[in-house]
Amino acid sequence: MSVIYNLPQGTGMTNATADFGPLRIGSRVVIHRHRPVQGKDNWIPAMNPYDGLQGVVCQLCGVDGSGCPCVKCTFNGSTCTYAFRIRDMTLVLDNSNSNSNSSSFQNSGAFTLYNLPQEIGRSGNASDFGPLRIGSHVIIHKHRSIGGKDNWVSEMDLFVGREGVICQLSGVDGCGCPCARCTFNGTQARYSFRIRDMTLIDGSPLPDFYNLPQGTHMPRKPESFGPLDEGMRVIIHRHREVDGEDNWAEGMNEYVGRVGIVGPSARFGFHGQNCPCVRVSFDGELCNYGFRIRDMTLLGDGDGAGDPRLNLPQDVNLRPDQANFGPLRTGSRVTILKHRKVQGVSNWVRDMNGFENREATVLELVGVDCKGCPVVKCAFDGVPAPWLFRIRDIIYHG
Repeated sequence: MSVIYNLPQGTGMTNATADFGPLRIGSRVVIHRHRPVQGKDNWIPAMNPYDGLQGVVCQLCGVDGSGCPCVKCTFNGSTCTYAFRIRDMTLVLDNSNSNSNSSSFQNSGAFTLYNLPQEIGRSGNASDFGPLRIGSHVIIHKHRSIGGKDNWVSEMDLFVGREGVICQLSGVDGCGCPCARCTFNGTQARYSFRIRDMTLIDGSPLPDFYNLPQGTHMPRKPESFGPLDEGMRVIIHRHREVDGEDNWAEGMNEYVGRVGIVGPSARFGFHGQNCPCVRVSFDGELCNYGFRIRDMTLLGDGDGAGDPRLNLPQDVNLRPDQANFGPLRTGSRVTILKHRKVQGVSNWVRDMNGFENREATVLELVGVDCKGCPVVKCAFDGVPAPWLFRIRDIIYHG
């Protein structure tokens, strides 16, 4: 990139006159450290990890105290709490102007935003989806209009810039655009997204997604399951082939990318190429299929520690006036996880178990609990719960 700062450089603007140039929701940018404007850089040390990272614009925020237009971005599918000046960004060039029905598409180059087939007027055959498969990881972008039709509703804005896992190749829409459904943080979205407006991330889970024993032809002993035990949370990925066999049935596709609870140890076993397999519960029901542990992500150590889905502030020991709720608002959609202990106290009672792993709507940002953890009230299926839930143990969906 010969021009680092290729977006409007204006300062001293107001929210009404803010010039975002070509930036749009879904634009891909590289973040650079803010340069001072009249001695103020609007930058704190906590923003340093984002210097040089590539993100996806998810919100146009107005201007900061120096009148510099700012935006919020997602990084690897998670929304960052900070607003970044656009004058200190590089807009990544992409092929966003392509609306043709040509079968050609770019699948190389670090800065190709739309790297899946761009065809329209298709019939939904398997070949129309190019390299996309059940289990592929993608970034969602807002649909571009075709003949005045974008097949997009405002509720879908929550998914722009987020990383999803393909769980269904769902045919074509009214414009003949191949579409797919995705899971986000283990929960399946009810919308179908055009694949022409996705970024394929290498087509498969990253290596560190596979954090359980990778052995095949294993001895039929408990040790072959490594740290896995009943009650632990895992994310399911499509089985990779071993000796030409994937031990996978079509009915298993709906579980790809979902979070489940490992079932009773009595159901642990070995399939086919002596790959350790377990039964998994989804939404409280034990699934009939056995899933290979080598194709799972173990989410922490059973109490949620290290769970990559936890995408809200992890603060503790806050005063009530310091409560930081991040992007949470009244009406936000979340999933509740069991509280982890803070200084030996979980602030969780047995009666709360029925809410674990359930999706809820935030009713009120309450304050902090006895350990200084921000807490909220939630409703489940429209019914308010009598308990307060720590946001550090909540998955934020938007």
